[in-house]
Amino acid sequence: MSSQHFDVVVVGAGASGCSAAIHAARLGASCVVFEKQKAALRKVIASGNGQCNITNRAVSVEHYHGSNTEACRSVFSRFDVEAAFDFFASLGLHLREKDDGRIYPYSMQSATVERAILEEMKRRNIEIHLHRKISKITPQGNSLLLETEGHEHITAGAVVLACGSRAFGPLGGAADVYDLCRAIGHSVSATIPSLLPLSIKERNIRRLEGIKWDVLCRVLVDGRKRCEAEGELLFTKYGISGPVVIDISGCVNRSLCAGDQTLIEIDFFPAMSEDEAGDFLAPVFELYDNQDPVAALELIFKKRMAPVLLEGKVNCTCVEAARLLKHYRLTPDAPRTFDEAMVCAGGIPLSEISTKTFESKKLKNLFLCGEVLDIDGDCGGFNLHFAWATGSVAGIAAATSSLQNHR
Repeated sequence: MSSQHFDVVVVGAGASGCSAAIHAARLGASCVVFEKQKAALRKVIASGNGQCNITNRAVSVEHYHGSNTEACRSVFSRFDVEAAFDFFASLGLHLREKDDGRIYPYSMQSATVERAILEEMKRRNIEIHLHRKISKITPQGNSLLLETEGHEHITAGAVVLACGSRAFGPLGGAADVYDLCRAIGHSVSATIPSLLPLSIKERNIRRLEGIKWDVLCRVLVDGRKRCEAEGELLFTKYGISGPVVIDISGCVNRSLCAGDQTLIEIDFFPAMSEDEAGDFLAPVFELYDNQDPVAALELIFKKRMAPVLLEGKVNCTCVEAARLLKHYRLTPDAPRTFDEAMVCAGGIPLSEISTKTFESKKLKNLFLCGEVLDIDGDCGGFNLHFAWATGSVAGIAAATSSLQNHR
């Protein structure tokens, strides 16, 4: 492949990279994808517990975090949820929407998404070269020169950098993408693991390992509510997990890394006010003459929960128990590793790219998209939507630039 030239070279065969390649090729650009891993779309295949939560009906700026979330507004005006439906329909893929707004392939299998994307790439003559890590990108006249670790050289009219982040190490996440970006002249904002379980300092809750309960979780930063989410919580041997914890984990870890005083407040009766919770508990407490709150709560909660949750407060009244269980506080420990994180917060600041075309301000004809950017979304399909959307914008812009400049 030495000395071959393409209109567009995409670095990374994940969601954003494949989206970029398809959109570029549909404009008539010759396109090739380089992927350092052994397979394409590995994180897509693993997403949504193998079901692939493609997007979410509620896609909006409010579900994203990072250096310039307002830039998402422009992106989503060009690739919204309906555009996602249209894109996947063009691949022959039907989607279905769940009650919570999460959108999946009709088959409820991520392998269907993988197949649809790869078959479209094959139809568009887009080759994916695996085990090819790009080590250097430099200007060469009106083109860009790429060098692989194996010292292959390829030129391109435009390059789309879509090689992910540090998240999910077992599926290829690594920090080397940032070294490549720094060599080009980009800065990298602090990277933080997001969408993952949380370690908790209070050791007593480890006795609840394996227990699930529907709760509302609030993140308190310096005493003020920073964010909240409602859903299922799972107690683990190191702390807490489950969908509700995944939802707040990015907020917790950002606050911890900023050095802020951070607490997690759990509401075990999210459908009730504090007074209603007290009234709910009162008859059970009266059965035990208001003398044995642990025995009373054992009629309400799962086995093992009552003595742990009331530890140190075994003489509380039903009103005090209601207050405690509506505002049960835990202290998060240091963030867990990137290997467990589904998403990485931080990355290339959007101030260093054009948010209209996603072209780098540091190197002409280089475009960036997906998780390498300093934007991360909430759990529920928001991150995959950002990948499809920014891949679309970057791929179209890269193809347009290359075809205009080299033909």
